[in-house]
Amino acid sequence: MQERVTPPNDPLGRFLVETARESCHVAESVWQESAGRAVLKEDSSPVTVADFAVQAVIARRLQMRFPEEPLVAEESPGLLRQNPELRAQVLRFVRAVEPNTEDDGLIAALERGGSEVSERCWILDPIDGTKGFMRGDQYAIALARLEQGDVTWAVLGCPRYPLGREERGPAEEHTGALFLAARERGAWLLSSRTGGTTATRIEVSPTEDPATAVLVRSVENEHTDPDGIERLLSALGGIRPVLRMDSQAKYGLVATGKADFLVRLPSADRPDYREKIWDHAAGALVVEEAGGRVTDLAGRSLDFSTGRRLEHNRGLVASNGRLHQAILESLQACFLSGS
Repeated sequence: MQERVTPPNDPLGRFLVETARESCHVAESVWQESAGRAVLKEDSSPVTVADFAVQAVIARRLQMRFPEEPLVAEESPGLLRQNPELRAQVLRFVRAVEPNTEDDGLIAALERGGSEVSERCWILDPIDGTKGFMRGDQYAIALARLEQGDVTWAVLGCPRYPLGREERGPAEEHTGALFLAARERGAWLLSSRTGGTTATRIEVSPTEDPATAVLVRSVENEHTDPDGIERLLSALGGIRPVLRMDSQAKYGLVATGKADFLVRLPSADRPDYREKIWDHAAGALVVEEAGGRVTDLAGRSLDFSTGRRLEHNRGLVASNGRLHQAILESLQACFLSGS
């Protein structure tokens, strides 16, 4: 059987890379002009011009390339209908790459993201880590293709990877990265800047000792149970560095071996919380194709077929694979027994 081309050279891979690069440029253009300004959605979470503009651009690209495949995305056009000034700001950035876009085209593009999960569809978080974006730190543009319940293609656009602004100076100093993965074909690291051609195959770390493993966790405490994280680290033994990073860029750290594992524990005051699919679909495939493993806290595979949330999964563990069983056993010993 003839060997398939590598994902970066596959026509679909090239489409995802080009779309992600274009979207990274749009997002950074918003940042350079409006920095961390945001409005609040009905659930009190922040949303920026970049969230809407990136989703609209990607929705239009998918509509042209895959008109029959639905899009499941985080944002909806409700706020733009209510706020003409915000709509005008978003439209201006979309027109930078789609000059003929009008109000109705913008609204239609955002409406497309309201689809339900189907046998073949796309999953998008236009700005994963909005608070990180607002601070000038890490965020990710996360796009994945779902087929028969399995994520088969994924791209993460991380314009500020690998380190946050506070650690390495202004955003202009960041080279930016794209993580591209295809099921059973590997994961690759590329530049997020237009014109970058080098693609490097990536692999998770060889770490086997839980006592020396490096954890990467969210910056925001509301995204996890910080006390539970401390109990887990104590159960694993040893003294280790803990990296803190916004967004699915954390999956990039695990996939490239710069961190050994990440854990999402439900907050103590929200034990029934279920993760949204767009927060993990792309990153999970990147780690798996780099040789790692991703499951929920009980060791079950993530089920992306259940709708907009991972209804059959509680919490999440992503690791280099070698450490996975030890992490699961420590979780069970800490606080999951009997749950």
